[in-house]
Amino acid sequence: MIMRNLKRILTAALVIVMVFCMAGCGGHSSHFRATMMIRNNTSKSAFTNFHKMEGTLVFKLNNKNVSGKIKYSGRLEKGSATVYYEIDGAKKELFTVGEGGNVSATLENVGKGKIYVFVETNGKCEGGDFQFDLE
Repeated sequence: MIMRNLKRILTAALVIVMVFCMAGCGGHSSHFRATMMIRNNTSKSAFTNFHKMEGTLVFKLNNKNVSGKIKYSGRLEKGSATVYYEIDGAKKELFTVGEGGNVSATLENVGKGKIYVFVETNGKCEGGDFQFDLE
């Protein structure tokens, strides 16, 4: 009898923990494989440098200005990647960079609030360098 109650309590606790974890994961999450990666993310800027990467890397910025700007750049030695941004649930392509490519520009008039930036590789990439700064 005690074992049955203990089993029920443990099962209920496990279900509560799983629900909490799933509900607490709101937003977006990164899923990638990389070697020799450096990355940083603050509310106003984000960057990553890597030797090799495959997957999706997500950054979160917080624009406190009504009409801010995102200054961005991206470079790859091998492979290709597409960078998207999301404001208010609308995900849009920011740029694509291919093998040996280099992109540098500014996105004007981004709205106030949370901005998600997604770096999505198209297969394996090498020699990547991506930078995003709110102005």
